[in-house]
Amino acid sequence: MKPPHLPPVNLHWQLLPYHSSLRAIGKPQLLFDITVPLTQMRFAAEPYPRPLRNTDLDKPAADDEELDEMTIECEGLPEKLIQVRRSRGIRCRDVFEKIYWAYNRVLSEHEREKIRPKELVRVQETFKARCASSPGLTKYEEHQGLRCVDKLLGRTFFLGLTRPTSSSNWVLHLGSRP
Repeated sequence: MKPPHLPPVNLHWQLLPYHSSLRAIGKPQLLFDITVPLTQMRFAAEPYPRPLRNTDLDKPAADDEELDEMTIECEGLPEKLIQVRRSRGIRCRDVFEKIYWAYNRVLSEHEREKIRPKELVRVQETFKARCASSPGLTKYEEHQGLRCVDKLLGRTFFLGLTRPTSSSNWVLHLGSRP
């Protein structure tokens, strides 16, 4: 069943996929690795990437209207839905925080059992690499166990949100380090 016609929403440029039209109007590329807290988010700029300020993060998620609810699905894990709600209008911060927390939670035993054996080897390799890159916290991370982000197999950099015309959900695009 096709969803009812939804009015177009113009997302804030920080949430959009980075491409030549943003580059043409002088918008910097956002570097957001969803495995690390928002304090590590940066705008890619020369010569040094600058961190996002609270004023950057607190921008409304939509430019032309107040958006108070979003459902986000990941193209790599379509079964994983993220609900973002804020009665006073969703901010970019709310979207980034929900993405971070949704993918950085430890998998339950039931969720681990659902990973196919063939895929589990790759997920465990990703897990070990993530733990090893955690500065000074390798053993702590290993003790915590597999996280949802490990199922993404290293594709953890935010590449923007889109909304297909056939769906009311937003699609989270992730990839390797840009």
